[in-house]
Amino acid sequence: MPKVVIDGKEYDTEKLPKEALELINSIQFIDREVTNLQNQIKIHLSARNFYFLQLKQILSKRQEEKQEEKQEKKQEDVNSVEGIIQDDKIKF
Repeated sequence: MPKVVIDGKEYDTEKLPKEALELINSIQFIDREVTNLQNQIKIHLSARNFYFLQLKQILSKRQEEKQEEKQEKKQEDVNSVEGIIQDDKIKF
């Protein structure tokens, strides 16, 4: 005799009307669906976090490359100015 507990009260499923059994089956189905959806949400959130971390790494790498380019440009400018000064024999 399967039993079901509703609001703390135990019921014998064999003595319940057909309509009540159908509703219990529907509730159980929905509970399984909710569990599946919660698992899917966890999977999607994990994937989202992974993609976000990858994006941050790409942006960080790009920022570093831009910093390096600025440093190289600065050094080129300094070298160019030093070359002009040496060519014109200007001394400080």
